[in-house]
Amino acid sequence: MAVPTSGVLTIQGLAQEALYGTYGSGTVTPPIHIFDMVNGGNSHGSGNSYPLVNQDCLPNPVNLPGILRTVVFVAALTESSLQWSNVQDAYVLGTNNGWDNLNGTGGLYNTPLIINQAGETSSAASYCNSFTSGGYSDWILGSSTEVGWMNDIYNQSALQSTITGAGGTAVGGTGYWTSYQDGSGSPAWANSSGYLTGGGNAAKSSYKPVRPQKTIQFSTPTIQYQVGDLALGGIVFKVFQLNWI
Repeated sequence: MAVPTSGVLTIQGLAQEALYGTYGSGTVTPPIHIFDMVNGGNSHGSGNSYPLVNQDCLPNPVNLPGILRTVVFVAALTESSLQWSNVQDAYVLGTNNGWDNLNGTGGLYNTPLIINQAGETSSAASYCNSFTSGGYSDWILGSSTEVGWMNDIYNQSALQSTITGAGGTAVGGTGYWTSYQDGSGSPAWANSSGYLTGGGNAAKSSYKPVRPQKTIQFSTPTIQYQVGDLALGGIVFKVFQLNWI
């Protein structure tokens, strides 16, 4: 790799090399802006338009492809029975059934969409958002994928015993509300998911169990948290070690 004559070129060139395997110094002229390097494009009018270096790393752009990150999924020890929302005649547009918050998917993305819907005064999402446990706040109503993974606790006696031993409520087998609304159905329907009942749409006016969740991203790998741990205000029910992409 040729050594560039400018520090900003070094940053841009190394980022390109990490992603594409080639050093693109011949196509880059100063000034270079870090925001443009990470997000692509040309927001500063510098005359340069850069490729997107690493979309999955926006909160921490030093993490380049090949570096591991840890994703920890936590469920609250308690739950409540609630309607999906008091707004039952309009779609909540944009909700998804993903799980990776860094890609704009999952309950962290869906929860405020529900809370900010016109006319919303109470909902499963706002209950989760205002929930606190063990000094931890900022809980979410999980997506159908996240709630589906949480449902698996129902069939894991060790995790159930940990929850009840800590004074919590065991995870049930019937449908829990998720933060996903499938646009192919009625605006009065939203998605629920249960270990015994599977996934499907139900009337938003229905009272179903709601268990707050957290999906926490660590920018570097950690083995501090394991499935079954009482931590972060609840119980850890899934841990991923993933590459930044």
